Amino acid sequence: MTTRQLYYLVTIAEQSSLSKASAILGISQPALSKFLTDYEDSLGFLIFLRYRRQLTPTAIGRYILGCAQKILDEQTRMQQTIRALTDSNHIRIRLATAPNRGAIIYSRIYNEFSRRYPNVSLSLTELYASEQAGAIARGQIDIAIGSGTSSDKITDIPIAYEELLVSLPISHPLSNVEQIRLADLSDTPFVLQGKNHSIRILAEELFKEAGFNPVIAFESNDVILIDSMLHQAVGAGLVSHAHVFPCRELAYRPLDPPVNQTLHIRYPLGHTLTEPERYLAGLLIRERLSDSRYSAIPSSEVTDLLNCVNADSDSTSIANSPASDGTTITPPHVAPEINLNTQLLQYIIAIVDEKSLTRAAEKFYLTQPMLSRYLRNVESKLCTQLFTRVHNRLMPTNAGKVFVNSSRNILQFVMDMETHLHSYRIGHGGGIYLQCDFGLAKYIEEQIKRQFHDLFPDVKLFVSETSRHDIEESLQNASADFGLYFSCSPKHPVLECQIIAKSELVYCNPTQASMTKAQDAILLNRSISPGQVMLCQKGSSLREEQVRIFTDLYESPAEITCEANISILLHLAAEGIADSVLPVDQLSSEAAKRSIPFKQPQEYHLMLSHHPSRALPPSAKKLAQLLNKNLQTYFIKGK
Repeated sequence: MTTRQLYYLVTIAEQSSLSKASAILGISQPALSKFLTDYEDSLGFLIFLRYRRQLTPTAIGRYILGCAQKILDEQTRMQQTIRALTDSNHIRIRLATAPNRGAIIYSRIYNEFSRRYPNVSLSLTELYASEQAGAIARGQIDIAIGSGTSSDKITDIPIAYEELLVSLPISHPLSNVEQIRLADLSDTPFVLQGKNHSIRILAEELFKEAGFNPVIAFESNDVILIDSMLHQAVGAGLVSHAHVFPCRELAYRPLDPPVNQTLHIRYPLGHTLTEPERYLAGLLIRERLSDSRYSAIPSSEVTDLLNCVNADSDSTSIANSPASDGTTITPPHVAPEINLNTQLLQYIIAIVDEKSLTRAAEKFYLTQPMLSRYLRNVESKLCTQLFTRVHNRLMPTNAGKVFVNSSRNILQFVMDMETHLHSYRIGHGGGIYLQCDFGLAKYIEEQIKRQFHDLFPDVKLFVSETSRHDIEESLQNASADFGLYFSCSPKHPVLECQIIAKSELVYCNPTQASMTKAQDAILLNRSISPGQVMLCQKGSSLREEQVRIFTDLYESPAEITCEANISILLHLAAEGIADSVLPVDQLSSEAAKRSIPFKQPQEYHLMLSHHPSRALPPSAKKLAQLLNKNLQTYFIKGK
């Protein structure tokens, strides 16, 4: 498979539609449909489920798409790096962030930016906020994100507040105080950031206002080291709320009065941001504001920059068009400029390993002119030379070293994917996967599995128990063939459901004395005071329905006196231990006498479900018949 075909898969997944994907990719829908069908046939399983003109990735499909995106991202990085090495006119944006944690921001936005603008390289420089304004004014940085005060030398757009907290060892006498007056810490040693750090600059002003010079037990420019020393209770510290993670060793308290730092997007004064720069700024703002510990500062500038990102995310069809700065905007749905395949990558790597075209060609049973044509074709598309001859040996140029390194990474991704797919084929060959609600697996193993094995000895039946939510999700992503579960709802918006058995949930009351009062309330659909209740085990469908009903019925949360499987609950209901909600057809005669139906009947179904787009083999259809036949009487008393 080529990188262009991988792009086809990713685009189909993004659009959930062959027609939309084909329009974006510029190929006909029948051609794209045939490509997908052929690829799925070659794999031996589906990677997309088709339902009502929507395509949804299966579980293994999501894995394949993840690998495809990794390969495409690696190719994009390779091309950007080669351009930066070989093209002095190549467009690049120089981004500055604060040291240490700034690298986290960069890693989170890099791939999304590169996919949107593959012809623009992005470089990172770590600078303290106090250094960013000077670097921007000197033309060393194009755009920055950092905290601190505004500067009149550059354009500053405030985007959020981050509150300053006091970090105290849990043993400190003020660790339980709601708010801390800094003056009350005059006798406490401090662990502080380096003098260029924005928090240290702000701290110096706060110490001056509080009227004391702190005892500095430790200081460092490394925020990770600062965090470590604070955890070792070396002293108090001042930290950003946005970088705080609660722990047992430290107490974090706000200052009295509260103190905030302002987070800014910065760029040269008088400069109009290019479209790639606006998109980058929007990504940075969105990434920071996704953390609820930041308080957004509303402004038209921030809204406009966020709209650049949101508009791109919502777009389903973008054509290449010139940007305001003359560059080309490459939408995320455009196929890669270079169409690579694993064989071609292996050829180039062999040239590096053998240091000779002749020996590399012999390794793959090619003629030297044929391999030479392959190499020239790649070099012409990259617009750069990958190899140079030194003393009759072929040696990679700097661009060649980058290409080969990325080629090795891509081949590793491909090998990992093929290994995983091989294991998947072995695990899913000739098998049917049935996921069922809690309490059903034992019966299926003992009664139905034996009958199924007699009919289909070569087909394995895999049975597992899980929650209704997980069953429905597995059916929708093709991790399971059938789902067998209980529900008060006879339908599902996506799945095809068959009701195998039906009962009704009723309110089980323990004593005859309280029954009249409860009955009146339930029949009139009124709330009642809660007593002690018994619930089915967590994760079961019956537990979900019980919680739903009790929440609607009771004025306040009930006291849970017992959590057990349904067979135990039925026995305890017969003994009148506590209130519960249970299927009426499974109650003993004594418990049934103390049961109360709801004004709005709560029908309770045993459902057999599967995805309507899945073509079921004869063995699966026979399994459905066996389940239907054997479980029709499930709710009969004594079952």
